[in-house]
Amino acid sequence: MAFHPHLRREPSKRRAMILEDILAGLSYRQIMRKQLISFSVVSMQAGELYRQYGVKGPVALRRLLGGAMKVAE
Repeated sequence: MAFHPHLRREPSKRRAMILEDILAGLSYRQIMRKQLISFSVVSMQAGELYRQYGVKGPVALRRLLGGAMKVAE
């Protein structure tokens, strides 16, 4: 079966929570413990965020978005 994206799907709440934690300066392991999720989920979601914003890592993402900002829910 081929992949078909859900174009009108609401944004992932987990991704927004991970973005907020990355902007707060937390490491992947700290995010993993805080949200009770696996390291691979944090890594995968963070990678999608970096791709979405066109940056290479958490430092560049914080620089682009101006540090600790409140993510809209």
